[in-house]
Amino acid sequence: MPRKWLLAAACALLLLGAQTVGAASIVASNEDAFVTHDSGSGVWSIGSRELELVVGFDRTGLLTLQRLFNPRTERDWDITPAGDFTVTVGGEPIVLSMRNGMTLTNVATETTDDGVRLVFTFEHAALRLRIARAYACYPGSPTIETWTDIRALDGSRSAQVTNAVGWQITMPPGTVNWLGGLRRDAAPGELESFELTGRELEPNQPWEIGSTGRSTEKYIPLVLVDDAIDVFYGGVMWSGAWKIRGERVNDRLRMTALIQDLPAVAQDRPVNVPHMFFGLTSHETAGHSQALLNFFIRGIRHGRPFTPLVTLNTWFAYGTTINEEALVAEIDHAAAMGIELFVVDAGWYTGAGAGSDSDFESGLGGFTADPERFPSGLASLADYAHDASLKFGLWVDASASPSE
Repeated sequence: MPRKWLLAAACALLLLGAQTVGAASIVASNEDAFVTHDSGSGVWSIGSRELELVVGFDRTGLLTLQRLFNPRTERDWDITPAGDFTVTVGGEPIVLSMRNGMTLTNVATETTDDGVRLVFTFEHAALRLRIARAYACYPGSPTIETWTDIRALDGSRSAQVTNAVGWQITMPPGTVNWLGGLRRDAAPGELESFELTGRELEPNQPWEIGSTGRSTEKYIPLVLVDDAIDVFYGGVMWSGAWKIRGERVNDRLRMTALIQDLPAVAQDRPVNVPHMFFGLTSHETAGHSQALLNFFIRGIRHGRPFTPLVTLNTWFAYGTTINEEALVAEIDHAAAMGIELFVVDAGWYTGAGAGSDSDFESGLGGFTADPERFPSGLASLADYAHDASLKFGLWVDASASPSE
């Protein structure tokens, strides 16, 4: 279907309202993943065998999520139709709309090697910006991946990007569940690594999890809402700071995933709001784990099998207090136990642990093994692991600049 025709149909919505003319037709498909378009209403659907998300423009011209539906159970997750993305650029809040200085320039649908994609592109006249909002779905998983690209057009000035909401959905109330992050020094009352907890939110009492540094330092960037019939799940695919918020207002629950601080956008420097995801499964089957696994394989690993190795990671037992003698002994124990992968986590470099046993930031970026703790070097340790029939892994932070 020509893209210009799709654009014309979307723009005509302001004149036609929510009226439906004609039947929806499939415009992209990959196995059970699909995108359909209702030619007379400016509404698109994207999904798979177990999920259908309806996206379209309301009577004010705002791009909104209008329906979240499980075709297999024929149940609606009763969301409130509303926009799911906002961002502030140069101090000005922006929503994706066909009014208030925003223009819809294109709607594209695509069948990719891994799934299907639906992209809405807007331009902001005053700020000279092009904003593309993308939704993707993959076969075998009721998961929607979403992201947003912000680009500066000719004549624009550098502008700071803040408060980028990756998804915001108002839904029925349920038990909110979340997981502890990759910590080894949890204080009393704090979640241990991968510990699951949950509760129902009280009205008008905001709830929030997140990170101010590395994404998993306190919590896993994932939340589940279980109403005992269906389970909504959503998360952030990002290694930096993030927040997921929940707020109960009367009989509704508003969940929001956002990134507060991003780089400035300029003509030679676009800003990519991190990829996020959400989905819906049945409570009876507890299918969210399988749904996420299928999403990771098709959407992130592009079909490559996910066969995790039995792994021993030094962080949880040692923190930064690792040394050659201790790790040689651990390799011997690991080999005897049938471990497949031995990972030396943070703490191997000079300066690590200066502040505490969990202080991995001191010395980070040096990329030089501490000669006092590893007199034979890391290559020797890796050879020892290989001789014991183990694979060898080493933790590094690719974002840390090498010290001069």
